[in-house]
Amino acid sequence: MTPAPQTAPAPPEAPPSRFARARAAAAAPFAALVREVAKQPLWFRAGFVVVLAVGVVAGAVYANVHLKKRDAVHAAASAWGAYTAAAQRSDLDGMRAALAAAAAANPADPTPARYRDMIDRGSADADAPELAVVLMAHHRAADRLPEAAREAEKVLAKYPKNWLARCYVAHHALQHLRDPAAAERELALLPDPEDPAAGVRLNGVLYALRLFDATGRDATGLRAVTLRKLVPLTRTAAAAAAPAAAKVQLVTCYLEPFADPAAVPELAGYWAAVDRLAEDAVSEATATGDTRTLARVAELGPRLRAALALIRAADPDRLPPDRFSSLAATVDDRTRRAWLAVREREPQRPGPYRGLAVLALQAGDPAAAVQYLVDGLAACGDRPELLEQLVPIVARYGTDASIRVLADRMWKSAETGKASPVKWCLAAETALAAGRPDAALVACRKARAADPHHPWACGTEARIHARTGNFFDAREALAALGEPAVFANPALVRLHARVIVGTGLWLLRDDEFQKAAAGKNRAAAVAFLRGVLDAPPDADRSAWVAATAELVLSADPDAAGAAAVRADALFRLAELSAAPNPEDRSKPPVWNPARVAAALRAINQLPAEQRATPDAIAAVATLQLKGEGNAAAALRTTAPLLAAEATATPAQLEVVGTVLLANGRTAEAVRLLERAARGPGATAGCVVALATAYERNHQPIEARAALKRAEAMPNRSGREQAELIATKLTLLKETP
Repeated sequence: MTPAPQTAPAPPEAPPSRFARARAAAAAPFAALVREVAKQPLWFRAGFVVVLAVGVVAGAVYANVHLKKRDAVHAAASAWGAYTAAAQRSDLDGMRAALAAAAAANPADPTPARYRDMIDRGSADADAPELAVVLMAHHRAADRLPEAAREAEKVLAKYPKNWLARCYVAHHALQHLRDPAAAERELALLPDPEDPAAGVRLNGVLYALRLFDATGRDATGLRAVTLRKLVPLTRTAAAAAAPAAAKVQLVTCYLEPFADPAAVPELAGYWAAVDRLAEDAVSEATATGDTRTLARVAELGPRLRAALALIRAADPDRLPPDRFSSLAATVDDRTRRAWLAVREREPQRPGPYRGLAVLALQAGDPAAAVQYLVDGLAACGDRPELLEQLVPIVARYGTDASIRVLADRMWKSAETGKASPVKWCLAAETALAAGRPDAALVACRKARAADPHHPWACGTEARIHARTGNFFDAREALAALGEPAVFANPALVRLHARVIVGTGLWLLRDDEFQKAAAGKNRAAAVAFLRGVLDAPPDADRSAWVAATAELVLSADPDAAGAAAVRADALFRLAELSAAPNPEDRSKPPVWNPARVAAALRAINQLPAEQRATPDAIAAVATLQLKGEGNAAAALRTTAPLLAAEATATPAQLEVVGTVLLANGRTAEAVRLLERAARGPGATAGCVVALATAYERNHQPIEARAALKRAEAMPNRSGREQAELIATKLTLLKETP
């Protein structure tokens, strides 16, 4: 018998999972409820179902409304977040789009429509200072300074430390309201630039520095912050990765502290980093066609070159001549490339032609400079800024024929210029350069026929009369403007003061000066003092100017230009003190030590940026060489002038040449003094120095010819006469 097959026993059931047990426990009450309801009568069960259905529907409706409201809140929050992000970028279109999204998310909220209206009007309400910050920057970027200042006032009402807002208000007061005092009051309220609440950035520092310079405020502290906080950024990876425009801002910040000579050694250590930033900025801006940044880099070229000269003067061993020349050539080449790139993309823009002309002059090629400007006139039309640059270059370097050609061109341009007073004034300037004062006067009258009260025309006519010694005619030309107009224009006030001296009305000086200074008009008061110094040197007048400038400074220590005019007057007094050496007239004249010390002290008290000007450098070098007899110190002082000799004036070349001569660099002295002697307005002192240089360079024939020329020059000052006598006696001793 076959046994029945055996089947495997069923595996035991797996115990329920924890999740299943939890689900069963949660469902147990509901299952019990269903079982209990099932036991009830039909009418109860039907009512229960109805109640349950109503509850389910109500719950669904509530959930739907709640979710929609939550989504709307999230959408509105997202829209306002996008608005904030766009506001931080000053992106008005992005702000409008975000406001539209916010309105769609919550149609009952009136805020988006209100803010959209403020943006469209370009004016924030008083209770929306955050929007005023955005609109302020927007208006300034569009060169709408009055509107920017209006919004800035709203910003300052809540955020009084906002740096840019304060700058906009000050700039508006200076440029549009013509109220320098109000501008100075605003700048005095600027907070500590290191205060986080001020929100100071690169552009804010540079903006404030420009305003400080315009109002004559001392910017030493602000430049110190620039050196301490901003200049070190030039070495960082963030600077290397920054956009080209930001690189240019850093380069500009680097240049600012050079106004303080004590900062130059520290700044020298950053030159390589700054030079690399400038080079990268040009490359990047050229690649993207950013002509604005290219122009800014090009405009910094002369300042970088001057900074390099200061580095060399502070430490000649660090920059020997060959190294300096190489670095300067790099700066010039970069500047040229930047201007050429701008000209290629915007040929009708006058800036490149002006910049290239400056580079050509710097390279000693006036013919190329003239050609650049002529090309600019052909491309841009007879732009006044090109003509104003061309006229003095042709007058200084051109031949008689080229000056006449330019004068004829200016005259024809004025005749076809629809009676433009500006073009007739330029025609007058070129006629003067061509030696045609009568034609210049005719041009002035034609300008005044177009505009009888044109300040440039009346002033030019008065200047022509003053130049020829017809001071009463000059006075009449100014009178055509009226006294209020004259005293409102510092340039005309300066000419007026010169006319007062020329007409012999010097006794009225105090009354006329008070008219100029009425209403605490410091600019007009300083201009009056300048006009007095424009007259031939006189000790009494120079002393009066120095004393009066001292009074202006005592009333307002920050009066723009007052310290400089005092320094110039004291320098004039020191120069007038030069007298023949009482022991040996063949030796250089002797200067009054007290006056020399007073002049040097006054110059050293000037703000750093004024001490760094070529004229101030030339004055200090003269005092050191001729007043103190310190040729080595004078040579160190003139290093920046020597580095920029191509653009130096004849007077500055005379100083540098004389200093080089005193330090045994005779051949260089001859070269510079020859250039100075050929320039317009060459002085007898320059020709005398050239005679000495010729003699030391073993050119006796040229030395004697130069002396004869100096003897024939009229209106020699006492110092020049004493130098002439000393040179003649020296040459007589040495000539066999």
